[in-house]
Amino acid sequence: MGTVWVGFDQPKSLGYREYCSTAALPIWIDYMRTALRDSPQSTLKIPDGITSVRIDPETGKRAAPGQPNAIFEYFREENVPEQLF
Repeated sequence: MGTVWVGFDQPKSLGYREYCSTAALPIWIDYMRTALRDSPQSTLKIPDGITSVRIDPETGKRAAPGQPNAIFEYFREENVPEQLF
């Protein structure tokens, strides 16, 4: 297990438009690239009862058929947003 933390011991700005997460992410990516270099790629199985649905990113509701900016989100089957059209 590992973690990356970027910051100061006492509250202090990291600089203009700099955040701990954006500063730490490149470090984490480099670490994981090295740590997983010899590991085979694998795809996670979607658990039973979970489904993927196209969602309108602006409203959080089901996307219209053919909507170009729709994104896929995962839901428990009983929590899938209703189709409105």
